[in-house]
Amino acid sequence: MRRYFPVFIGVILLSVFSLASTLVLVLYSYLAPPRYEQYLAALGIGLLVCLLLVNLNFLISRGFAWGALGNAAILGGCLLLTLPSLLFSEDYLHYAISLALQVTGLGLLASRRYREMLHVLRQLRQLRKAR
Repeated sequence: MRRYFPVFIGVILLSVFSLASTLVLVLYSYLAPPRYEQYLAALGIGLLVCLLLVNLNFLISRGFAWGALGNAAILGGCLLLTLPSLLFSEDYLHYAISLALQVTGLGLLASRRYREMLHVLRQLRQLRKAR
């Protein structure tokens, strides 16, 4: 299991960082002068999605491979929110960093080692169920 730990943690961290960068980019791109209520709404949405990410990754570690689909959906949603913000944003560095985080996270989800990890965890779940 030590072999799969870096890719597992990498997906978690890239998901959280891409979510945070997407929320900031949406606040400052689509809602040009963000108000205090919008900051609170973005913070609440971010906390709820981070809680969902934690639960999905807990399910993955318990052997439920469909949790990876939730991670992919969150990263894909972040990517779909980030792409059109280039038209409204003047901060190209933040835009590029956000895109790099999301594409790297999706690449790790599609990697061979991540798929091997899901297969091994699924087998461990079946062994635990058999006992």
